[in-house]
Amino acid sequence: MIRSLSIFVILVLTSGVVSRSFAQSGSKAETALNQLMEGNARLAKATADEAIASDKNNALAYAVRGNSLTMISGWKSGLPDLEKAIKLTPDNGLYLSMLSDVYNGVGQEANAKKAADKAFVALRSPKNAFEYFARGTVNSRLNRSTEAIADFTAAIQLKPNFVRAYGKRAGIYYDNKKATEAIFDYTMCTNLSPDYTAGFYYRGLIYMDQGRYKNAIEDFSSVIKVDPSYTDAYLNRGISSANLRNFNDALYDYEKVEKLEPDYWQIYNRKGHIHFQQEYWQSAVQEYTTAIQKKPKEAISYVYRANTYSRMGDAEKCLMDFLMAQNLDPKLSDVYLNRGNVFYNAEMYEDALKDYKKVIELSPKWSGAYFNAALALQGDQKFSEAINYFQKAIDIDPKNLDAYLNKAYAFDALGNKKAADAERKKYVEMGGEQQAVGKNVYRNMYPEMEFDANLAKSKLERGNCTIRGRACTKVDGGIYYAKGVKVVLYPVTPYL
Repeated sequence: MIRSLSIFVILVLTSGVVSRSFAQSGSKAETALNQLMEGNARLAKATADEAIASDKNNALAYAVRGNSLTMISGWKSGLPDLEKAIKLTPDNGLYLSMLSDVYNGVGQEANAKKAADKAFVALRSPKNAFEYFARGTVNSRLNRSTEAIADFTAAIQLKPNFVRAYGKRAGIYYDNKKATEAIFDYTMCTNLSPDYTAGFYYRGLIYMDQGRYKNAIEDFSSVIKVDPSYTDAYLNRGISSANLRNFNDALYDYEKVEKLEPDYWQIYNRKGHIHFQQEYWQSAVQEYTTAIQKKPKEAISYVYRANTYSRMGDAEKCLMDFLMAQNLDPKLSDVYLNRGNVFYNAEMYEDALKDYKKVIELSPKWSGAYFNAALALQGDQKFSEAINYFQKAIDIDPKNLDAYLNKAYAFDALGNKKAADAERKKYVEMGGEQQAVGKNVYRNMYPEMEFDANLAKSKLERGNCTIRGRACTKVDGGIYYAKGVKVVLYPVTPYL
C-alpha cells in the first residue's frame, strides 16, 4: 500500500534485554521481542505465533505480533492483537503507548488520546529503557517534544543499541527542523541495523527535502535491496531521479510502483509529468487520461492534461479540461493558476488577471499570487496597478527577488527612473545579480549612415512603403508594448 511521506516511525519495542514487568514466562515471546527490535517484523510475528500457540494469555506475544502486523500490513491489522494485550494487562504503560500509536494510525484520535493519557500515568517513574521509550512515545503523541527527546535519550543511554529509540528521536528532530540531528540518528539506525529499512527510508526523505537527490537515491536503493516490494521507496527514488532529469530511471521506478499498486492513480500523473518534460505531448496526455479513468473526480489530473493540450495548441480541449477541473473542485487554486498562465502566455492579460485574482482569493498569503497578477497588469500596460501588486508580493515575501526587478521595469515604463533604480538596488542587496544602478533604458536609435531627407520622403509617399507591427520596447528581457504612448519614427532607407 502507498504509505504517508511524513516523517513518522512506527512504534516498536527495542532493547536487547527484556524487563520482567513486560515479558511473561514464555521465552518465545522474549525472542519475538528481540527480533522485532532488530527490525525483522516477519520473523517476530512467526515467533510470536508460536508463543501464543503455547500460551493463549501471553500479553507480550500479542503486543509483539500486533506491532509486527502494523509494520507488515498496516495499522488496522495490528489493532486486534494490541487490544487483546491490553485486555490481558490493562494498566501496562508500554502496551498502552503502543495501542495509542495504532489508534492514531487508524484515525481514532479520541481513543488514541485516552490510551496515551492512561499510559502516561502508568509510566510516571520509568525504571528501564523500555519504560523511557514508552513514555517518550506518549510525550511525542501529546506534542511534548522536549520531554520526548529527553526520554528517548535516556533509553539510548541505557541501551546504546536501541535502534528505534534513535528512530523516534530522529522523527522529532526533523519535525522541529533539526535536519542535521535527524540525519545523525537515522544514520545510527542504519549502522546498528543495516536491514532496518525505516532508517534508510526516512533519511532519504530528508535528503529529498534538502535537494540532495543522489544521496536520497542511494538510501531508497538500500530500502529496495532489503524489501523489493517497498512501494514508496520506488516512488521517491523515481521522484529523485526526475528531479535530476534522469527520466529513464524515473520511468523505471514509476512503472514498478504501477505494478505494485495498479490502482494508485497519481503514479500515472507522475509518468505524465516525465513525458511532459520531454515534450512527448501525446504520451503525456495518455498517462493523464489513465489517471482520470482511475479516479475521474480528481480535478488535478484534468489540470495537468489541460496544460498538455495547451502545449499541443488544442485550445478547445485545454479550456474544456480546465472547466471540468473547476466544476469538480472550485476551490482548487491550481486550476486558476495554470489557466491564468495559459492566458498570460497567449497575451490574454485580462483573462489571466481574473484567474490570478481568484488565486489570490484562495491563497491570500502566497506572494506568487500577487506577483502573477502584477505581471498580467504589466502585460496590459497598467503599470501603476502592477506596482501595487508587486509591492503586495514583496510585503508577503521580502525575499521575492523577481518582484523587485519587475517592479523596477514597471517604474521604467512610467518614466520614473529614480524609483526604478531604487528597486534595482534593493534587488541587488537581496542577492540579485544585476548592477546596483540600472542601465539607461531610455535611448534613441539612430542609423549608422547619413540621413537622406529626399529618399526618406519618397519612401513615405503613399504606396511606396508599408509599416506593420506593434511598437514596443525591450528592457532586460521584458517586452513592453506601447499603449497611449507617443511613438516617433525616424525614417531612413535601411529601416523601411
